[in-house]
Amino acid sequence: MKFGPFHVFILFLFLPSQEAFASVNKKITLTQPTVILISFDGFRWDYLDKVQTPNFDSVVRNGVKAKHVINTFVTKTFPNHYTIVTGFYEESHGIIGNNMYDPVFNETFYIGSPSYLDIKWWRSGEPIWITNQKALKKSAVVFWPGSEVKGQTPTHFLKYDREFPFEKRVDYLLDQLEGDDPPSFLAAYFHEPDHTGHKVGPNSPELLTVIRRVDNVTGYLLKSLQTRGLSDQVNLIITSDHGMAELNSSRIIELDKFVPSDWYTLVTWPGGSNGSDVYFHVLPEDGMLSKTYQKLKVIPHLNVYLKEEIPEEFHYKHNRRVMPILIVADDQWIITRSITQIQNYHGNHGYNNKYSDMHPFFLAQGPAFKSNFISEPFENVHIYPLMCHVLGIQPSSNNGSLLAVQQLLKITPQESKQDFTALIVLSVISFVVFLLMSYGIVSFCIKNHCRMRQYGHIYDLGTSDFDL
Repeated sequence: MKFGPFHVFILFLFLPSQEAFASVNKKITLTQPTVILISFDGFRWDYLDKVQTPNFDSVVRNGVKAKHVINTFVTKTFPNHYTIVTGFYEESHGIIGNNMYDPVFNETFYIGSPSYLDIKWWRSGEPIWITNQKALKKSAVVFWPGSEVKGQTPTHFLKYDREFPFEKRVDYLLDQLEGDDPPSFLAAYFHEPDHTGHKVGPNSPELLTVIRRVDNVTGYLLKSLQTRGLSDQVNLIITSDHGMAELNSSRIIELDKFVPSDWYTLVTWPGGSNGSDVYFHVLPEDGMLSKTYQKLKVIPHLNVYLKEEIPEEFHYKHNRRVMPILIVADDQWIITRSITQIQNYHGNHGYNNKYSDMHPFFLAQGPAFKSNFISEPFENVHIYPLMCHVLGIQPSSNNGSLLAVQQLLKITPQESKQDFTALIVLSVISFVVFLLMSYGIVSFCIKNHCRMRQYGHIYDLGTSDFDL
């Protein structure tokens, strides 16, 4: 068959597609331990049982799963996401709510406020991407709360855009691994199923659709890792910040029915007293602390704490951003000044972290983790030292403990320490044996040399008659 111009043209068209195919299927070899951290906001621990989730199930079969995670109080988005990446309780890292008032700054922090990305709000905790970069490694983060804070940004990051497609977030992360100097820590935040959970509640059929959606995103991530040859190289952690409680329109606490509104201010979003929530910081007017406290104390289904009386297990009261009075509703109840200010939510979170519907989930797979292992619950402050251990970096100061999560690992820190100790002992023994053998060989040679010199003085063998 003749090879004419038409065939050349067809070949020309075909070659680029072959190159693109090769690029997509390019295998990557990583030279350092790598962690990918994924958060699906508001993914309650038992959502895995509500609908079929084949991709999450795959992670469980090939890795580890916690029965649930005990998150920090208050069970809100920004505080718990910052706990996950710093290992600090909220009183320690200072992000004590999605909104808060700082008496020293005389400013209110809320998402989107003019100064909420100012490092002055965030500097009490060191996020893991900074810990990683201090170890001369690189990080890539997509939309994680705190990742856009000026002065502590990751090597690679994106400004928050809720409309940015979920699959594109995955692509952005994995594309970073294809460079000559790839990051070793990567993280991405997804706002579902929290967004839908607020609107329709945790028991709605619409939420089941969203659970399937984020499971499909997980499948896309797993397939993308496999295509790049990374499935057995990357340590993948999938978790969340909190769960979600079902709200009932009959379970509303109206503060105005019990306490004069001019006695106090609620720390909340812009507008001061607008909206509703499951907890509030209360700032009484001068001289009104005791009266306000006594009035609040009698309200049914409302837990009222003076700052110094906040339970120690909350790890919450030791921070200046905690106001003189803290009020927290019972599970599934909502607080508002007036029924006219109630928000049209069917689900919410922020309650006491002892409630099971506040608990998130935790899955992980990769070379550092066991396979098909179910763990007892643990606190989310331990995730930071766990990630540092897997990355092989020294953690910054934190409230967590690697020992609390060592059961997830193929090789526990104690076993690793024993192996290292054994290696040191073996090395020392080998060195001593080498020295002794070297000494013996040198001694033998010296003695033999001296003996030969001695023999050379006694005997004269003359010359040989043979032609050598």
